[in-house]
Amino acid sequence: MATISQQLSEAIHGMTFEDLPAEVVQEAKARLLDFIAVTVPAWDREQPAKIAAEYAKKYGGPEEATVFTVGTRVSAHMAAFANGVAGHCLELDDDHNTMVGHPGVPVLPAVIAAGERVGANGKQLLLGTTIAYDVVNRTAMAVRAGVLHGKGFHPTGTNGAFGATAGAAKMLGLSAAQIMNAFGICGSQSSGLIQGTDEGVWTKRFNPGWAAHNGVTSSTLAQMGFTGPTEVFEGRHGWYNAYAGAGTFDLNQILDEWGKRFEITLTSWKPYACNRYSHGPIDCAFDIRRQMGGSVNPDEIERVEVLTFAEALPFTAEPYEVKVKPRNTVDSQFSTYYAVAVSLLTGRALLDEFSDDMIRNPEVLGLAAKVTIGVDPELQKLYPKLYPARVVVHMKDGRRFEHMVRTPKGDPEWNLTREELEERFRTLASRVFDDARVEQILKTIDNLEDLTDTRELTKLCVRG
Repeated sequence: MATISQQLSEAIHGMTFEDLPAEVVQEAKARLLDFIAVTVPAWDREQPAKIAAEYAKKYGGPEEATVFTVGTRVSAHMAAFANGVAGHCLELDDDHNTMVGHPGVPVLPAVIAAGERVGANGKQLLLGTTIAYDVVNRTAMAVRAGVLHGKGFHPTGTNGAFGATAGAAKMLGLSAAQIMNAFGICGSQSSGLIQGTDEGVWTKRFNPGWAAHNGVTSSTLAQMGFTGPTEVFEGRHGWYNAYAGAGTFDLNQILDEWGKRFEITLTSWKPYACNRYSHGPIDCAFDIRRQMGGSVNPDEIERVEVLTFAEALPFTAEPYEVKVKPRNTVDSQFSTYYAVAVSLLTGRALLDEFSDDMIRNPEVLGLAAKVTIGVDPELQKLYPKLYPARVVVHMKDGRRFEHMVRTPKGDPEWNLTREELEERFRTLASRVFDDARVEQILKTIDNLEDLTDTRELTKLCVRG
């Protein structure tokens, strides 16, 4: 009987652009557009992105692919690395509930860079994108939610490498046997720990970049004849037994309804520049601010009660001393105390609200100290399919303001409209490009089926 890797590789090799429903094609376009939006502003704002770009430039190899914004041409795996790091810096890249991670940021840099290497056309880019999303999500969904995080792994990095491998392999035109070897090689490169979120450092941003890098590397080595294990997934020393452990996974998830259910359409958008677990509380805070007439006086608030699901607490509520008074922007992006406070006070939760200046604002910090976070058993039942939250603001005069969401805005159940996505793109991309360039990128993505060479798109993603 064929192994899972063999079956998956045959399925990937056999899939064509014509197999994609129209709505999936449109979704792939939107994902590519949003990846550009959340990546190009990072180089001016985020030191990890600058370092990744400099590293790629210094050790970059042949000029195969483009580092967004700065325009450096380097090897495909180095461009994938730099763009992957930058794409995760703003904490605005898309998210998948049951994957419990970010699918786009590890896979799209690999797909794009591999596409640049070979001059792939727009249809190939859309197909590679769709396949990559399916593989990153399905390989992560096969593990029971919370298991990988509980072991300290970051699925965006660990499973992102498999998705990046799938997408890059399709772009490079690998045979089914070569794709299988690429997965086998990738199993020895799958990596990514979440310890960095505890310490407010940059390794979480490194993880998707390295996954993208490893996807291109695995595919390239397989194309050159390097071999990997055929039972990389189910083997006794394979990935699932090593990373998840017996009894914690269901490998049927990897191929279930392949070609019929496309996980790219079940992926969430991130409207707010912080960890997804804080998005539900932010939506509640926005509604309560509306109930209060659009203006909040923190001196009138006794306390703010946030109720959510248990899995959110280790990432956005603990340790209390760090989360209630962030040391840096990374801490603030992983603090529900801070996110709720800044959202109540400003009515916004984009880049400026998680800046160095804002995290030192005494009014925001004072309100954050009034926030408590706990678990609601009824909300717990909805996780991981949905990420629910309830917020209650208790006023000193006895009034209460309350709101609940079943899941945050941007989820497939509460999706962003096409108009909202385009406005989001314009808002972010205009930090780097003039209006004419912004509209040119929008038009190119909208007509991606007609694109003859991926490099026509990436040239538009360079300043100047």
